[in-house]
Amino acid sequence: MNVDDIVRAKIEAARRKAAAEKEARAAFAAARSKGLARRHAAKLQHLAQDTSSSATTEKGPDMPKAPELPSPEASDRPTLRPDP
Repeated sequence: MNVDDIVRAKIEAARRKAAAEKEARAAFAAARSKGLARRHAAKLQHLAQDTSSSATTEKGPDMPKAPELPSPEASDRPTLRPDP
């Protein structure tokens, strides 16, 4: 065997390996895309069920409200603004 034959064989092996890795990435990407589409469809279905069930139940005044926070202007703490 000549050195050129050995180099040519290594180059061909690297090309085959790169092609196999490319096919594997494409297969994983297709599976991921299919899984994401299925997950998105399930999410939309769950959202549709939640909105239809919440539309039938009436939210009354006994629902808790978020606490009101004091405005920053009304605080007694000094501000850290630099003097002009």
